[in-house]
Amino acid sequence: MPAHEAALVVLDSYRKPLLQLDAEALAARDMERLHKFRVALRRTRALLKGMKGIFAIDQIKFYYARLRDLQRITNLIREIDVFILQLPELISALPNTSNTGTEQLLNWLSRKRENAWRGLETELLRDSYSSILTEWFAVLDGNTKPALAEDANLPILDHACQTLSISMSRLIRDAWSINENTPLPELHKTRIRVKVMRYQLEAYLPIMDQKEAGSMRNSLKKIQDKLGEMNDCHMAIRFLSHHRDEVVVTEGEKAELVLDQLIEVLADRFTNRRLQSVQAIREFADEIGNHRDKHVDYPASNLKSA
Repeated sequence: MPAHEAALVVLDSYRKPLLQLDAEALAARDMERLHKFRVALRRTRALLKGMKGIFAIDQIKFYYARLRDLQRITNLIREIDVFILQLPELISALPNTSNTGTEQLLNWLSRKRENAWRGLETELLRDSYSSILTEWFAVLDGNTKPALAEDANLPILDHACQTLSISMSRLIRDAWSINENTPLPELHKTRIRVKVMRYQLEAYLPIMDQKEAGSMRNSLKKIQDKLGEMNDCHMAIRFLSHHRDEVVVTEGEKAELVLDQLIEVLADRFTNRRLQSVQAIREFADEIGNHRDKHVDYPASNLKSA
């Protein structure tokens, strides 16, 4: 199957979760459907990044940006829910925890979460946002035909392997420069790059060499998990620090004390997860690079099924 036809088939496989976050799911505060909605958007955008040789670059940029706008309005509720999921373990690590302060902070978080859901519900039901999916589904249904690029008729396996080979080579080379002192923005870029590559790899996994591609996927998942835990700590610290004054005003000194203690625990956890992430990235470079010179490209032929 030519790449441009196969690409639309793969992209269409993420349609269902995009449809299921409807008015009913929003009213029910269905976190599972929201999570699947966000994952479907991330996977779709990750694949679009790797399709620059299949479709015209200006159209890829257009749809990528439109879907990114749709995902951005879900970020706040995601940050709050991730933090709430961490809370029981975090609270158990607090010294001299005030039950009153903890309850006050939890009540504040519950109100914040409900307000975020209401805002999300309002935004997603606007015509401006529903039109994004309408436009995208028109592409998937063939009603809107994106302009094709030079690799549009290349066999999809060849295109997938070439795309992943380039990404893998870049990742291996970048990994050698990462250490315990690497700035957080650089680690964030690596986290996004790993996530994108993993999603691309998983989309094409059925047509690739299962041993090589499967091993690569497992390595990428390990790094993504570590970097994700580090990022969750960072986002929680940023969220609490940003709203600290609000908590003090509305909930009082006991809640403030618990909040400050949570930030300290999260800071320690962040440092630990950061070190684990760096270690996982370096191990990955050694494993996949197979001790070759770090400037040698990762061969696409490694990924092709026999």
